[in-house]
Amino acid sequence: MPRFPLQVRGPRRPCWYSFCASAGQRARWLFALGALSAASTILFVAGVRLTGVAVATVLSSTAPIFALPLGFFVLGERVPPIAIDGIALTIFGIAVLPH
Repeated sequence: MPRFPLQVRGPRRPCWYSFCASAGQRARWLFALGALSAASTILFVAGVRLTGVAVATVLSSTAPIFALPLGFFVLGERVPPIAIDGIALTIFGIAVLPH
């Protein structure tokens, strides 16, 4: 019986953790992830300045449409039916917005 009711095993590590054999590889991996995060923020701000808030808001609201298939195919996550409903609602909202 575990000591804490929700703790079954030791601490969970991120899925990418097992790919890195040494601390140096983990540090390079984390640096790359941080650089990608910073680049995405810079590109988002540049997009807002170039296109305007309305277009940038619509484009940023499509993030779940891209994240769901990536999570399914790359990470092997299960896709609950409510997530598919949310994607359909997002697409419907984007289609209705210009009218």
